[in-house]
Amino acid sequence: MKYSFKIIISLVLIIFCFSCNNETKNKAFIEKLATIENNSLSPYFSFHLYFKTDNDKIFESNVDGLYEIYKNSHSKNDKDFKAYLERLFDQKEVIKMKDLKKFENGNKFFNIYHIEQNIDSMTIEEIEKKYLEVENDSFIFIPGNLKSNEIATVLYKMFKDGYVVINPSDLVGYYSIRKYNEEDFK
Repeated sequence: MKYSFKIIISLVLIIFCFSCNNETKNKAFIEKLATIENNSLSPYFSFHLYFKTDNDKIFESNVDGLYEIYKNSHSKNDKDFKAYLERLFDQKEVIKMKDLKKFENGNKFFNIYHIEQNIDSMTIEEIEKKYLEVENDSFIFIPGNLKSNEIATVLYKMFKDGYVVINPSDLVGYYSIRKYNEEDFK
């Protein structure tokens, strides 16, 4: 009887530990991104965001582009923009191509890329070693001669792994990649 009780307690603790892992990652980052008011541009529009589409491609946009998708296709079903962002970040939802069709002729910022399978199959450590340079608490990604699909796949993999602050430097030709930190929004 004592042995059975220990097993039951152990199982309950294991289930509890796994259920705690369902908490949204990057919650503070998402809360900042979700602060769009009165349909005005977000002060955080410069952050590049990467998500998967329903046809297994990479969607690149900024928070303003995502807000337009939310407003046009999800605002009736979702209580707020933050809930929609949380599902995207948690990969419980993907960007639907039918939602993007509405913006084909507009000037909204988004790009669609094919996933490069050879990069997608790599671990983060392999990507760091092959493509990235370490600089303090961040990475520098210099694409060089990589194709746009390869660049997007590297950035998507890093974004998916929690490196959500991705800033391009168009003048110099590199990307700064790092995890969110409260200093990013001061």
